Amino acid sequence: MAAEVNTRNTDTLMLAGDVTSENVVSLRTKGENVIRGMSSIGFIDLAGLGSANTITLSLLLGWLRFANRSNVSLTISQSQGRLFDMARVSGLEMILPFESVDS
Repeated sequence: MAAEVNTRNTDTLMLAGDVTSENVVSLRTKGENVIRGMSSIGFIDLAGLGSANTITLSLLLGWLRFANRSNVSLTISQSQGRLFDMARVSGLEMILPFESVDS
């Protein structure tokens, strides 16, 4: 499934589909454009995310850095268990602002 970035409202970025090495740069740019329009608090909704991989984690870290520079506090919602598990194994669960995840 092709990946895309959409907005639910001005403060919610929705990531859907599969993030790959071929589309990650485009997705990052689109996401930064959404973050640029957010107020001081925003959300990344991953309910439509296809598969979880390290490229997805890298994309989220890039958006988080951009948001921090833009004075936007992000929360990652609707995360897949596999993505959270990958973050936990690599020590990123303390850096990435996941909503509480049921284990």
